[in-house]
Amino acid sequence: MKTITAKKNLAFQVIMLIVLAMTITLTVKAEKQDRKVGNFTKIEVSGAFNVILTQGSSASLSLEASEELLEKVISEVKGDKLILRLENNTRITGKDSPTAYISFINLEEIDLSGAVKISGTNTMKFQDLEIECSGATKVNLTLSANRLKCEASGASDITLAGDVSAFEADLSGASKIDAEELKTVNCTLDCSGASTSKVYVTGSLKVDGSGACNVSYYGNPREVDTDMSGASKIRKG
Repeated sequence: MKTITAKKNLAFQVIMLIVLAMTITLTVKAEKQDRKVGNFTKIEVSGAFNVILTQGSSASLSLEASEELLEKVISEVKGDKLILRLENNTRITGKDSPTAYISFINLEEIDLSGAVKISGTNTMKFQDLEIECSGATKVNLTLSANRLKCEASGASDITLAGDVSAFEADLSGASKIDAEELKTVNCTLDCSGASTSKVYVTGSLKVDGSGACNVSYYGNPREVDTDMSGASKIRKG
């Protein structure tokens, strides 16, 4: 009888150890690392990064991730472009994505691909800025610019606020642009696929839509010129 009881106790202990091993979550401490960078006016980020932008008086790059992942982050400045990517065949999940804190003086171009998420800590000022997104990228920025151009494809999701004089956007696939909070004087949209656009315009609005795109505009533009085909739709919000 004692032997049977001992065996049951041992079996119970083994089961509990297995359950404990299956439920333990390993917490990997995030490390911070500063990278040396020269001045740049363009940013190219690919892979899976969480990027936080700050406009300031100097250029800098700081990374935050596990020590193992930091070793796989490649950063370099070629000409006037800061390039940020992961080594080939690096596999990570969204919650493990490295965070890149980027400070810049002025930017002219932002190029994102993969699963990059980018946001800003302040209202950024530009003369002319181009944003190009593909894949499952997400953008959330507040800015002021003379001219802003956006190109979005795939499942890109762009949210913009602030003010611009001229806004030009080219959307395809299932991309989205929510610029309802971006006060725009003149706006030109070229939309196709199943893309969705929201814009706020006070001057002229020109829209060329095809496929099943959906466009909503706000404000009271003085002039609206539309060329819609297929199942594309435009409405005043």
